[in-house]
Amino acid sequence: MLVDMALRSLAESPFSDPTTAVQCIDGLRQLVARDLDDSTLRDDAGTVRVTIPAMDWDAYVLLSFEEIRLAGAHSPQVARRLTAALEDLLGLAPADRRGVLVEQLELLRRDVGEAGRTAHDDEFAQVPDRQGIGVAAGGRPAPSDRGGTRTIGTDG
Repeated sequence: MLVDMALRSLAESPFSDPTTAVQCIDGLRQLVARDLDDSTLRDDAGTVRVTIPAMDWDAYVLLSFEEIRLAGAHSPQVARRLTAALEDLLGLAPADRRGVLVEQLELLRRDVGEAGRTAHDDEFAQVPDRQGIGVAAGGRPAPSDRGGTRTIGTDG
């Protein structure tokens, strides 16, 4: 459902909303280290009685990133958020789950590079940013990093 919401928010329309799209990306963090069993149910003797189709890790990654990447690579906000999410997952994922994440990150970088922007804009779009285009976009520290005070005017 989150992927569908993200895709609707990126549709070509007067209501395009990349902010909603970037908020729909974090679902995989909950699954990155979880055991994704094969949903095979056995009786007390160990005989398989029911097999329930279940998604594996690669399927979850493709479902979570593929369409959003294809629809949103043209948006710096979405590209930055996807980059941050993929890099975050790479830092958390067991080794056997990293390949599909690396593949999605490489595809994202390719798609961002093919969006028809300047090299400067492509570079900006590929900087990981958990907010999409948040404080990191301006390179300024958050108010808490500046002691929480702000001086207004020139007389300080």
